[in-house]
Amino acid sequence: MLKKYLLSIKPQTSATQSVLEIRVSSEIFIIKEVQQHSFESLISSLVTNSKLPGKFSKLCPFIDHDGVIRVGGRLQRSNLPYCEKHPILIPKTSHLAELLIRSAHAKVFHQGRHLTLSKLIELGYHI
Repeated sequence: MLKKYLLSIKPQTSATQSVLEIRVSSEIFIIKEVQQHSFESLISSLVTNSKLPGKFSKLCPFIDHDGVIRVGGRLQRSNLPYCEKHPILIPKTSHLAELLIRSAHAKVFHQGRHLTLSKLIELGYHI
């Protein structure tokens, strides 16, 4: 699926899209695919404005302008960046979660789970 997506954006890459824009749109595509696979009931509840499944109701989830599920909460009025106030919801059993955790763990120089978790939040992910 990613290959099909990258081929669909290739004609636009000449002068209109930078490498950073392509990377961000690719990350969003992967996150949406993982979320659609793991959070089908949550997505349908959010789209139809019906009652959220039990474990998600405390997280105040919503779908942002990119179609990605983010979580809200008490930090809504803080001065933090948007990605820290409303981190992207990642399923804990997904391969993407494992890759993000490994990356964050390496970025904090293998200093333990608390710093790794803080780095994940700083990067804008909620696992």
